[in-house]
Amino acid sequence: MNDVMHPFPPVVGPESRILILGSFPSVRSREEGFFYGHPRNRFWPMLAAICGEETPLTIPEKQSLILRHGLALWDVIASCRIEGSSDASVRDAAPVDIARVTAVAPIERVICNGALAARLYAQHLQPVLHVPALTLPSTSPANAAWSLARLTECWRDALSMPEQGQRSPLEEDNAPDEALRPGHFFMQGAARSPAPPTSGKNTPPASPAHARPPCPGSAG
Repeated sequence: MNDVMHPFPPVVGPESRILILGSFPSVRSREEGFFYGHPRNRFWPMLAAICGEETPLTIPEKQSLILRHGLALWDVIASCRIEGSSDASVRDAAPVDIARVTAVAPIERVICNGALAARLYAQHLQPVLHVPALTLPSTSPANAAWSLARLTECWRDALSMPEQGQRSPLEEDNAPDEALRPGHFFMQGAARSPAPPTSGKNTPPASPAHARPPCPGSAG
């Protein structure tokens, strides 16, 4: 069990509106210095498929994919005791300073990648941000019950929900799927030239959002 600090900053730009939060970087991600670095983590292939793009390979390509589609990316834990990359082993977790995101962009929706991220977000960050999170199945290779195709379908449904009157992936199993156009998630005109990732210190008022039930089978 090692005491570990989160080693890299959030990816966020002025046009980011949907914040995706993981729990804590894996050993491979910490070595590479960026999110979801394990080659078997499905996050980048999944997001690229949803966006209708090629899977990004370099850190700049991954940052660009996030920012061009109105997203922000970070983790919930700033430091913790952890054994390897195991979420189940996390102890003494301290939350990140969410003002580093909210000082840059008015976040209107939050998506948690897995159960641990959701639990810690609700405990530490939701009281600050005042935006309920939607919990989605983890893209980690440890969540073997969810295939890449199934993850992509579930995350696509969540990212394409309209802000008002949104439909959960749990609702209306027989409802027609709505195609998610590349470059069009939550905000109009999200596919603009990205601003560089930045950090901030002061937290502006956050926009409220409606509570959303979790997608079935969420796992950390």
